[in-house]
Amino acid sequence: MKTDVHLESPSEGHFQEMNEKGTIVTIDGPAASGKTSVSREVARRLGWRWVSTGAFYRGLAYILKEYRADLDHEDEIAELAQGVDWEVVLGSEQTRVILKGEDVTKGISHQEIGEMASRISQFSRVRESLLQAQRDCAIGVRGLVAEGRDCGTVVFPHADLKFYLEAK
Repeated sequence: MKTDVHLESPSEGHFQEMNEKGTIVTIDGPAASGKTSVSREVARRLGWRWVSTGAFYRGLAYILKEYRADLDHEDEIAELAQGVDWEVVLGSEQTRVILKGEDVTKGISHQEIGEMASRISQFSRVRESLLQAQRDCAIGVRGLVAEGRDCGTVVFPHADLKFYLEAK
């Protein structure tokens, strides 16, 4: 897969990277349950990396829009996920998406992109095409807080701590 995961240096300087996988905390839950807010704050307080796996789906949706791809063709979508040069950059409070050297993070937050991401995330081949890059987020970090679709069950099934949030 051409999708790369890179780490930004944290601004606070208390983060120490290690050579092997560190502690992993996952936060799952339905839409609007507070996953992003809670996970981002936990990562900030611990000085760990934070990843929203939804950024991978949103990044891919952005690519599909740029390439005018057919959202009903699972194979084409999975091929684009692996064939286009794009990367996900992890920071302590933001997961950025870079496409062909351009930061498109703001573009992936549009409602249309979110709807497309939700639609394509239903395809098993698409999820499989993004899985290894999502797992790679845990390499070389002291700790990782991951939130998003299937984080505790599929992406990091052996996470040290798993939370499921519900909002009422």
